[in-house]
Amino acid sequence: MSVALSLSTGSRDDGGVTRTSSLSVLAAVTAVAVAALVLSGCSAPVRKPAGPTDAEVAAYHEAVREGTWNAAGLAKSGRTRPETLEAIEVPGELFDEAIRECMADAGFDSIEYFSGPPEEGYTLMDSSGELYKSRKARLAWYGCIATIQYDPVEFGELASEAQLEYIYDYFARWTVPCLTLRGQTVTMPPRESFIEDSAYRWWSPMWTVQADTQEDYEELLAACGPESPSL
Repeated sequence: MSVALSLSTGSRDDGGVTRTSSLSVLAAVTAVAVAALVLSGCSAPVRKPAGPTDAEVAAYHEAVREGTWNAAGLAKSGRTRPETLEAIEVPGELFDEAIRECMADAGFDSIEYFSGPPEEGYTLMDSSGELYKSRKARLAWYGCIATIQYDPVEFGELASEAQLEYIYDYFARWTVPCLTLRGQTVTMPPRESFIEDSAYRWWSPMWTVQADTQEDYEELLAACGPESPSL
């Protein structure tokens, strides 16, 4: 960026010496100050932390399979967990539909399920909310979960340790102080718990605020958001 100045730079005295006017000096100093200010505002953006490695993503999927096998009660029978065939990856928003189609193909149309952290897997229930007692249904369920998966990174369910450190610092240095100034009381979890406990993957200080109306919440979100920093 250049700064143009149209000021007289000086005058000659009788001895042929050019004298710089005080106005010229002031203009030059001002130009340097402006340039420094502009440059200080053009510093490089904060470098985002690296995401999970391929090995960490693979470990996530393996934890889901192991957790689902255990949740289905199949480990108690002493049966060896079958090797996983090549997985089919679907977009996260289509996972539910794909799983239901898979179970329907196996002869089970009316199913419900819930999921927790990856190590707890997916728990199959019938339409009444009871755990499926049919061993055949539970084996089919494991097969569907083991072979249909989505990208947990893209869907926001898996982050690297460096990313979790970044998110925690963002909450601690910006979100929580901002909410506190607006009368909210927010208790941050211990740093170690936030990083090690997978339950905090879905936690945000914004979800703990006390807002009487949706409009009040949106005002807080506009001032102190987003709910979680982009990675």
